[in-house]
Order: sequence, then structure tokens, then C-alpha cells
Amino acid sequence: MNDKLSKFLAVVCLTLLIWTWAFLSQEDEEPFSGTLEVSPAADRSLLASFWVDGKDMGQKVNLELTFKGTPAKITALSRQAEQATPDNPQKNPLNYYYNPRDFAHTQTQIYPFSLKDFLQKQSQTKGLALTLESCSVNQEPVTQIEVHIEVLEKKLLDIECLRETGLPIRDAITEPVQVEMYVQENYNRPAYVTLSARQIELAQQQRPIRVRPYVEMGTAEQRQAQEEVTVTLLKNTLSLLPRVFQPQPQNIGFVFSNNLQGKYIVQIDSESESKLRTIHLRATDEAYDAYKKMRYPILIEIRDEDVSNLTAEIPPKEIIYNFPPEYVTKQAIEPGDPQPPKTAVIKLIPVTATPASP
Repeated sequence: MNDKLSKFLAVVCLTLLIWTWAFLSQEDEEPFSGTLEVSPAADRSLLASFWVDGKDMGQKVNLELTFKGTPAKITALSRQAEQATPDNPQKNPLNYYYNPRDFAHTQTQIYPFSLKDFLQKQSQTKGLALTLESCSVNQEPVTQIEVHIEVLEKKLLDIECLRETGLPIRDAITEPVQVEMYVQENYNRPAYVTLSARQIELAQQQRPIRVRPYVEMGTAEQRQAQEEVTVTLLKNTLSLLPRVFQPQPQNIGFVFSNNLQGKYIVQIDSESESKLRTIHLRATDEAYDAYKKMRYPILIEIRDEDVSNLTAEIPPKEIIYNFPPEYVTKQAIEPGDPQPPKTAVIKLIPVTATPASP
């Protein structure tokens, strides 16, 4: 009896071992999202950008990574990836960082970069205990990319303050008035600071606003200065209040060249006319009142090239804000529309000459 029991237990144990081995030997394959990004700790004097198949991807590339391994490991990676959010991307174990100096990429030149080899050698990949089967960018398999490096120069830049619409904030003062940043040799623009509507509101209450200037170079991401600056707004700026003006169609004027004067009638597309019914601007009370009294607060320029081929579609015409010149000089009125500027689609209809009376 003991003999039979021993044999039975041996069979059960062997069966369990076979099933356990079979389960552990199973492998799943699943795609995951990841990124390759220039490290925040990279030398600020080096501008690095990733190029894939001849296309400039900037300083960050979105990756599709396919991993293969046991179901338990795949499930564990899925759980980790699900914890990552746009506000907390660090939780994604598949966000990789490239530092040019780690690869001796320190000259202005193009370096070949083995993407898959780099990913496989990273400690975070090894810690997954999974096999990286493939790497894709924009659904195209990629193993090799290029890294373009440009050595930058340190320059002292003026600072310009902008609204979120991209319009300059006049009479804004920064302290200090200049900032030292690494930029390209031919960079000849200022550094910028952009104030949100809330920050402008706080400045109106005489509360100090501290922001970090930035520059934009090519398709690279914004590069921020290491130091913050303080922004204050003068009273002249604070008096410019948001306004909404609603002109009528008869208040839209047209500026013709001498060659076209009296020869054409302008017809505005109905959709464009509807968009021009609401104009946003910023102005003092006095400037706004003066603007409302203008006979033609909006102008559209008709040029000779617009009639070179009347059968072709005329490109959308950018409208001109006919602000009272004296208030423009005083910086008391400015456009408030988001960029890009408002445009109108028009048609030109030739004026038919009236036959002379006998």
C-alpha cells in the first residue's frame, strides 16, 4: 500500500512540475510606449537633436517598444506604465535619457546612434527581465538614428516680455534687463518671457512676478535660462484693458492701388464676414472711444497682383486694424486677437461701364 501511495505522490509531483515548467516557459509579446529625450542634466553648451530617417525630431522622440517575456513580467510592466501620467512621466520605466558627454558627442557634427543597442544596455531595461524585440518610431521599425550636435556660445541677451497671444507687453521692465544664455553663433534675437493672464493680473496688483527667460532655436524645444528674472508693469501698460468691438459690414474699408481704383467691387466671403463681426483689442478708455468713431475701423488692402488672374482664388487677406494713429504712438491701443491675425476671403468683381446717354 505504501508502495502505491509513493508512486501516486511521485506522479502528482511530476505532473505539477511539468505544469509549472510549462506555465513559466510561456511568453507573451506586447507593445509599450516610451520616449528618448535629451537629459535635463546635459551640458547646456551643447544643442542636441534626434534625426530619424532624415527628419528632425527635436529633443524628444516618442517610441513604440515591443517586449517579450513571461506573462507575469509583461503584466508587471503594464502596471508600471499605467501609473505614468502626463504630469508625472517619471513613473514610466520606458522613458530613456541621452547625455551627449556620455558618448563623447561634444563637437559640432552628426553622430550615428544605435538606438536599439542603447535601449538594451540601459539598467532600466535589464531590470525588466524582458527581451526588447523591436523599436519603432511613427510605426516604422528603427534600429539606427542620428544625433546632431551643435556647440553653442554664451551670450548676454536682452529680454522681451510677451502675452500668451504672442503680442509684446509694452512698458514691461525686467530685473535684470539682460540674461546670459547659450545660443547659436548667429542668434541675434532677445530672450523671451511669457506672462499668463493670471500673472498679468497679479502684476496689476503690484505683486512681483518671477519667471524664467527662454530662447527658441530651430526645431529644438524651448531652452530656459538657469536664473529667473522679476517682471514689473508700468501704469501705462496696466491701463490697456481687454475690449470687444463689433463692426458692421459697411464699416469695413478697402484700400485700392491707383491702378485699381474704381474698377472693382469687393465681395467678402460670408464665413469671413461672420468672423469679422467680433474684434478683440486692448486699449485705454479714451483710445477705445476714438477707435469706435473711426468710419472704417477695419481695412483690407487690394493689391495689383490680386487681379492678375481673376479666375484664380485670391489668398486670404490679412485685415488691417485702422487704429487712430495718435493712440498707436502713445501705445494706448493694440490688437488682442490670438495669433495668427484675422484674415478674410474675398472676390473681386469688375465694375461694368455704364453706356453714355445719347
